[in-house]
Amino acid sequence: MIDKNTEVKRELARLGIEPRKTRGQNFLLDESVCSELIELVGVSRDMAVVEVGPGMGVLTNHLFQRVPNLVAIELESDFCRALRERFSQFTSENLICADVRQVSLEPFFRAAGKKLTVVGNIPYSISTDLIFWLFEQQEYVDRACFLFQREFAERIAAGGGVRASGVISLMCEMHASAELGAIVSGESFYPPAKVESRLVALRLRPHPRLSEVDPKRFRTVVRAAFSKRRKTLVNSLNGSELGLAKEQILIALKNANIDSIRRAETLSFDEFVDLTKAVA
Repeated sequence: MIDKNTEVKRELARLGIEPRKTRGQNFLLDESVCSELIELVGVSRDMAVVEVGPGMGVLTNHLFQRVPNLVAIELESDFCRALRERFSQFTSENLICADVRQVSLEPFFRAAGKKLTVVGNIPYSISTDLIFWLFEQQEYVDRACFLFQREFAERIAAGGGVRASGVISLMCEMHASAELGAIVSGESFYPPAKVESRLVALRLRPHPRLSEVDPKRFRTVVRAAFSKRRKTLVNSLNGSELGLAKEQILIALKNANIDSIRRAETLSFDEFVDLTKAVA
């Protein structure tokens, strides 16, 4: 690993930027992680790639060595200015200074004429928003690879029916298949992160993995089931956003052939589909 602490401090000082804890800003120092991310997602020259939150451009540099068709979306205007200074390839069309959650990928998909590959080192503070933003635009995306806080990455890939599963696990199973990659030490960042991170690659499905129920209704049921994680299903669903009386919930669980004393984390994806049909 190349120790770049001094270099990063000097560049941040030049830009007048202090890493913000509220935004979870930890800048990647370990160049080998960039190579592992690129290998895990399978970046090739013919791809159209979108990088989320390039920051100081460590991953950007690796990407430009492999793909000519790169779009970057960065929130901080000072970083946008520095990225334009560092990379002559950036123009106003392929370096977007904006909150990624407010950006549509459709124009980049249309311009490229192909589905996109989305990558980035993602702050914990926007991890959940970023994943749902990605799933909302799955018609424009073929694959993605992110560096998340380790616990979050592992929850994404958990699927349903295991202790680590949660709302994000079921949503991922609906929209994509997931593959976990390397675990990254907190010392690989500046400032050092207090927790480990982990790479996770996603292959987006052409359409959500649902044919019999409405995806929004499915998400509502899953969210309600996990609203009181340590309680049984009947108690979690009772008083939830579903707006059903306890007696109705018990009938729905019976019709779905699901024991009311089970907890949400024990249900598979297909069982949640059955439950969604039953409460509908």
